[in-house]
Amino acid sequence: MSTQWSKAGCPVQGRTLFTLLFHSRYHTHFHIYTDGNCLTNPPSVGAAIYISSRSLATAWRLSATASITTAKLFAIKEDLQFATTLATPCSIALFSNSLSALQIIKSHRPHSQHNLTLIIHHLIFHLTSLGHTIHLQWVPFHGSVMGNMVADRAAAEAHTHPSPIDLANDQTDFLTDFKTACM
Repeated sequence: MSTQWSKAGCPVQGRTLFTLLFHSRYHTHFHIYTDGNCLTNPPSVGAAIYISSRSLATAWRLSATASITTAKLFAIKEDLQFATTLATPCSIALFSNSLSALQIIKSHRPHSQHNLTLIIHHLIFHLTSLGHTIHLQWVPFHGSVMGNMVADRAAAEAHTHPSPIDLANDQTDFLTDFKTACM
């Protein structure tokens, strides 16, 4: 995760650097973009993924009490869960504009999103054991990268979904299945 450009930088510069990085490192990878979105009035939180090769965007409305970091981690988890459906092992590039979410995943230290991060680590391990290679890559803010712009729009549209995902049940179900598989 290299950050030679910041959000305060020129969007054209960010797009140019991302394009160079994309073509030099990730042009042969399976690409998945993530984003999260928060509204304050009325409170609402959304998360989304975008799989560019399939022109597929999927979004979830989360509990209004979820943080933006939780939304972005949830989207990363959903990316990885989608990747488990890929029939052939491949290199997967997961793009996120949330440096803080990527740093939480990298840190392996306890924090408020511990269960969600544990699930992400398990999914990365599982995908790697199936022969996939996972690359987590920070991208400039959504205004400069097309795939991230699509994920951002989908996360914003998640606010219109009728009922939110219960994150506690979502995480508990996954962790229960994980414990059962390990026995």
